[in-house]
Amino acid sequence: MASNDVENLLSYFNYDLLDKPTIFNGVKSAYMLSGTKLHFGKEMIIEEEQSAMEASINV
Repeated sequence: MASNDVENLLSYFNYDLLDKPTIFNGVKSAYMLSGTKLHFGKEMIIEEEQSAMEASINV
């Protein structure tokens, strides 16, 4: 992703990525800001799946 694209994306989220949980997917991994809390409804994902997903994301 070009640096100006990153800047536009961060600007879109008003640099508030902790209150607006965001996961960036890369070629080899996924990334999110350290301290981000993901909240899924129980109807969307079970706790074990959420734990596995979070473990695979680099913070």
